[in-house]
Amino acid sequence: MKMNNDPAWLQRMAELEDGCFVSVGGWVHALEKARGPAGTALTPGLAFSQLVILARRERELARSTFASAADIALTELVRIETEPDYTPSSRAVYQLARYLGLPERDLNALAGLTIVNDQEFADRALQFVARSKPGETMTGEDRQALQTFVGYLLSREKQAS
Repeated sequence: MKMNNDPAWLQRMAELEDGCFVSVGGWVHALEKARGPAGTALTPGLAFSQLVILARRERELARSTFASAADIALTELVRIETEPDYTPSSRAVYQLARYLGLPERDLNALAGLTIVNDQEFADRALQFVARSKPGETMTGEDRQALQTFVGYLLSREKQAS
């Protein structure tokens, strides 16, 4: 089968698919690059990485324990947490969504597996990253940022239902 890789065509087809979520398979990264810097305000993966880190810290779990509980490979968890440009496997995102009780669709978007043409979503993800701090200790500000963003993600899931 021959694939059409014209960025304009991909964009048109993606906009027709599933509302504002673009999931055109392997072309999603090529499409995002073709869109240029105006596409999103946030590097895909950064909010996802921070969400996973804070969720693990909130549970006071070591990486190995968290990975085992979520049923993902420890190497994948380490890469998610330490390499913001890393694109996790669909399976890992699915397992993390199940384990954390969060909408898989939104986690796919945060992980860079789909493109979201929703400015509020991008803004909320950016605010979440800006409010949380790197480090091994979970601060009150980190906890508040995590609770606010998780609440937003869960409210989106209810609206979509």
